[in-house]
Amino acid sequence: MKGILCDNVVLEHQNLLEAKRALVIIDNESIGEIVETESSLQEVIEAYPHVEITYHPHSYLMPGLVDSNIKSTIRMPLERLLKRALTGGVTTACIEVGPEPYLIPESTLDIKKVLCVGTIEDLELGLEEHPDVLAIKCYLCKQNNRIKHLLSFDLLQTIYDLDMPLIVDSSTTSERFLYMASPYRGLELSTRNSTSFLDKARTFENYAEANDRDIEEVDSYSSEEENKHTSEDSDEDSSEIKPQAKSNALIESEIESYSKSGITELRISSGEGSPDTLTSSPDTPTSSLLRSRTNLRGFNISVDTAKSFSRDETIYTNYLLNIPQNWELRGIQNIISHLENTSVRVHFANISSYKNIKKIRSYKKSLNLTFETCPHYVYFSDIDVHPKDTRFKTFPPIRDVHNRKVLISMLKSGKIDMVSSNHNPITPEFKFLDYGEFRRALPGVDVLGFSLQALWTKLFQYCEPSEYSRVICEISRTMSTQPSKLLGLDDRGSIASGKKADLVIWKPFESEVVQKNRMCIYNGQTLFGKIIKVYKNGKLII
Repeated sequence: MKGILCDNVVLEHQNLLEAKRALVIIDNESIGEIVETESSLQEVIEAYPHVEITYHPHSYLMPGLVDSNIKSTIRMPLERLLKRALTGGVTTACIEVGPEPYLIPESTLDIKKVLCVGTIEDLELGLEEHPDVLAIKCYLCKQNNRIKHLLSFDLLQTIYDLDMPLIVDSSTTSERFLYMASPYRGLELSTRNSTSFLDKARTFENYAEANDRDIEEVDSYSSEEENKHTSEDSDEDSSEIKPQAKSNALIESEIESYSKSGITELRISSGEGSPDTLTSSPDTPTSSLLRSRTNLRGFNISVDTAKSFSRDETIYTNYLLNIPQNWELRGIQNIISHLENTSVRVHFANISSYKNIKKIRSYKKSLNLTFETCPHYVYFSDIDVHPKDTRFKTFPPIRDVHNRKVLISMLKSGKIDMVSSNHNPITPEFKFLDYGEFRRALPGVDVLGFSLQALWTKLFQYCEPSEYSRVICEISRTMSTQPSKLLGLDDRGSIASGKKADLVIWKPFESEVVQKNRMCIYNGQTLFGKIIKVYKNGKLII
């Protein structure tokens, strides 16, 4: 038998996680005895002569990470991605599959499936092809040609009958405005990459007629809601531009951006008398779409980003302005409105906005809801995205500095249910780095293998030394314990007798510079939390 003596082992005591000095004995593929001890290494060795003990001072021993949100592509082989996952401490990975056949290669990593469907027919076909799936996943809007979106809410009752969780990507939108942020997303990739076609398409003229819809687009956030601050956002970043100060410049640019998409009328309230009205000159006079905003909210972007704002499509702000926070909120509210007559377990994935996290939390007492955010929403903000760096384009997007700070506060205080990578690798030719146009690039970020380090690095910067141990336990809860519970994997996710010996040993205060492939958004970043060893089923893998 093998034993690991570590100064800080994340253990559960009365439903709370604490870091204790302990000896963890591995019996074949499982965790055997766990002994909390303050004895010296020599004393422990003498007490357990039949156990081969290794000692790891100044380190933390955690259960292996369970990543419930990983995508793969044919052009980025799954085998390579899984190896990267292991080096980042991930011992269980959930891969998104569709109803069609999907070959999972043999791997040291434990690979599970999440079935992505849009209709009951998809669900039936998918369960026949993949009877071993752990959860069902739905998208609320079509993001590209590969991902299907939810077409029938009849699925909810069927999923409840299966006793499976439903994972929902809640971002939803007006088709017209999503095309303004990513007008090429509906094209076949070969067409998207055609220089002769794109030279014509870049003006938006070919998309105006198709993008317009006979609907009214209204901002669902009222000024009253904007003024409702709770403790999470009471420490608002003083550098954030106030709404009235930034409205005019951004509205002018918005009008210019939408000039090829029909009539756009914007009303700006200064608080005195009638609102000013700005109207674009329509290039498609047959369009009947009229977009109004009364008492317009300012967009949440950071000062440095606003200073560099222009109509240049290589500037990240132009993408960010087209993906408002309330797109997530609409999807959340839409799903919740259909849960009155069913008790299906719903898990909201990829929540980027702290305001929408608050909305979900407000329903948790009455509905069976959980949610997750992603490390890149915590580690990066809009000011970290340089012009033309389309590697950072993802959906929903990386948001402003204030949003990041509130997410950090929520994580520290235990208000986040789960954290997953949302790894969605896009090959360089479809990120169009040479052009650097955010609206042209496919959304998706290459992040696998760095979730633990990225999350800890940013939390570490906002912690007092007395908080380090508690925050590391929170990371373990959100990245190991809770994902295991969501997926029904009762044999892992915590360090306890009888559980799988999936373990990660890491040193929180040692750092290293990421030097991976150029598409990884953490490339060049100095991350704390060096992973020393990874055990899978009791075997030392790394």
